[in-house]
Amino acid sequence: MPRLPPWIQDKIHHQKSRSHHSSKKLLPLRFGAVTPLGQTKSKNQKNRNHSSPPRSLPSEPLVTQALQFIQSRFTDPIQVQDVAQHVGLSRRALERRFLLYLKSSPAKVIWKVRLTKAKALLQNSTCSLSEVAQKSGFTSLEYFRTSFRCKTGLPPKKYRVQSMIGKIPPIDSQGAA
Repeated sequence: MPRLPPWIQDKIHHQKSRSHHSSKKLLPLRFGAVTPLGQTKSKNQKNRNHSSPPRSLPSEPLVTQALQFIQSRFTDPIQVQDVAQHVGLSRRALERRFLLYLKSSPAKVIWKVRLTKAKALLQNSTCSLSEVAQKSGFTSLEYFRTSFRCKTGLPPKKYRVQSMIGKIPPIDSQGAA
C-alpha cells in the first residue's frame, strides 16, 4: 500500500481536527454541497429552516483510498473518472469530498503527484527528460515541458541544473511516489 505524501497527510489531519473541534454546524445545500450554518449560496436557501439536522461530513476513508489509488497509478493515464470508479463514487461526489478534505480537486492532486515525482527524478537521477516525463506519468515530452515550466517557472533542464548547484531544496524521493 503506497505511503501518502506528507502534504496530503497534513491536509487530511488538519481537516479532521478542524471538523471535529468546530462549533459550527454544517447544512446541506441544494446540490449536496455543505456550508457553515448561516451562510447561503443561492436565493432558494434564504428561507431554509436552520433547525433541520446537519448533514454529517463525508467519510474520510474514501478520500484516503482515492489518494492511495492515485499514488499507486499516477504513471498510468488515469483520469478523475477512473479514481471515482475505483472508490465507488460519482465523479462529482469525489470532487466534493476532495474539496472538503483537501481544498483541491482530484485532477490537481493527480497533477501534483506527477509533478512531485518529476521533480524528484530530475534531482535524484540521470534519466533523460523523456524518461522523466514517462516515469512521472506525463503523456508526452512536450506536455511535460510546458506543464513543468508553467507550474515551477523553470524548464525541466534548468530545474535540474539549479537543484544540482543547491539553489533548489531537495525533494524526498520517498514522498514523491
